[in-house]
This record gives sequence, structure tokens and C-alpha cells, in this order.
Amino acid sequence: MIKRFVFCPPGPPPSPLLISCWSKMRFVEDGDAVIYYLHIRHCTVNGASASSDTRLTILYSHGNAEDLGSCYEGLVALSRAIGADIVVYDYCGYGFSKARGQSGPTEERVYKDADAIFAELTGRLNIKPLQVVLMGRSMGGGPACYLAAKHHSTIGGLILLSTFTSCLGAVNCSCLRYLCVKDMFPNEEFLESVVDCPVLIMHGKKDSVVSFSCAERLLKIVEQVQKRFKKEGMVSHHWFANCGHNDIEVVSMEELREHLKTFLNRLTIHNTERSTHSTP
Repeated sequence: MIKRFVFCPPGPPPSPLLISCWSKMRFVEDGDAVIYYLHIRHCTVNGASASSDTRLTILYSHGNAEDLGSCYEGLVALSRAIGADIVVYDYCGYGFSKARGQSGPTEERVYKDADAIFAELTGRLNIKPLQVVLMGRSMGGGPACYLAAKHHSTIGGLILLSTFTSCLGAVNCSCLRYLCVKDMFPNEEFLESVVDCPVLIMHGKKDSVVSFSCAERLLKIVEQVQKRFKKEGMVSHHWFANCGHNDIEVVSMEELREHLKTFLNRLTIHNTERSTHSTP
């Protein structure tokens, strides 16, 4: 029941924006699934790519009504502004990504897609896990939190933008909580396992789709977990005072970029220390 509201892939048919990205797309196969992605590389002013030993790569999981076509231009601009590579992928059932025998997106398939792309980054693309920063927007926080729970001890960090505690946690209809409706994307539970990597949580205070209280709850969970394991100081947050759910990149783009840059700069320093301490 709730799946119909969670997954809202654009099209069909494919949008002109999606088609225009076709030549830039790569894909990874996972059993009967083919997952398409874009690798957006940050370049310096003179066109030379930054050192692969220091450059961070954001693995970006997009929202429920987006695809590679609608994300591409905005993420290119973001990559330039914050000085990081970005890899963004389409879940099966979105864009050209598909799984044989599957009629539409599912929660389980989204997790498999995220696993496949993470393996692609750290395998064929030869990106060290410590250089990978997971970022999820809205529904994309689900696969981002899922991956963080599995890889928090080796990845660079986690960024959550406009993300819910769980699908039912974001719904204002209280009656659903008393019906036999299976919840999806239990981000609260995933974050209980995220101990070893820095976390940044950002949310619009005027969000009418995913309540601002979700962000406060997620922040509290991470703070409690890190305090329990004596890892305080690795979680930060920023609330956009005048933004809702889908307008942060429009209303407060400079504010967003500055906080991302600050967080990524902190990651570079923090991860250098982590790497040094882990070296025998």
C-alpha cells in the first residue's frame, strides 16, 4: 500500500533530460539487474582533475520523484562548488535501470542497487572507501543510511538532506500507524549502527512533506549512539530557516554549498587522522 506513495519515478516515456544524459551514463550489472549511473568529476580551473588520493567522491542517492536526467545539471554545479566528484545512480524502475521480472521499484531492490553501486566505486572505479561520502536526499536517505550501517567503519562520512526517520514516520496520517501497513526504509534503526564516521544532517524548517521533527529525531539518535561509544563531536547539523522540502537547492543554494564544503573539509582532516591511526 505505502509503496505507491513512496516510489514516483518520472515518465514513461523517458524525459528529454534523461535522454540527453545517455552518452554520459555507465552501468553495472547485478544478477538480472542493470543499474545506470553518472560519474561527475570535479576539475580545477585549469581543467586538471584533482589528485585521486585526496579527492572525495559523494555517492548520491536521489529522491523518490527524480532520475539521472533531472539530477544531472544540479549535481554538476554542486560538484564544481564543493570540489568533490559525485556518483549518482538510478534505482531499478527509474530511468533506464531495470531488473528482469520486476514491474517497479521495491525497497529490497533499492538496497541491492545501492550495494552494487558501492561495490562499483570501491572495485572497478578503484575509489578507497575512506574517500566515499554517502549522501541521500529525501527517500535517498534510505539507501544512504543502509550503506552507512554496513560500512561506517571504513567510509568517509554520511550526509542526510531532507530525510525521514522511516516512511511511516514521515506520514502525518496517524491512522496508518494502527493499520497493518509495513513500514519502509527504517533509517532510525540503520543509524543505531553508525558509530565510526562523521555525519551531517540538514533539513528545511518549513518542510511540509517530511516533518522537520524527523531531522531532530535522526540527530538525537546519532548523538546518543556516538555518546554511547564515546565518539562525540562527529555529528553536525544545519537547519534551513526559510526552506521546505524541494526548494533548498533553489532558495538557499549558497548556504547549502558552504555547509557541505565545511563538512567535507573537516572530513579530509578527520580521515587523514583515521588513516594514520589505522596504519601499523
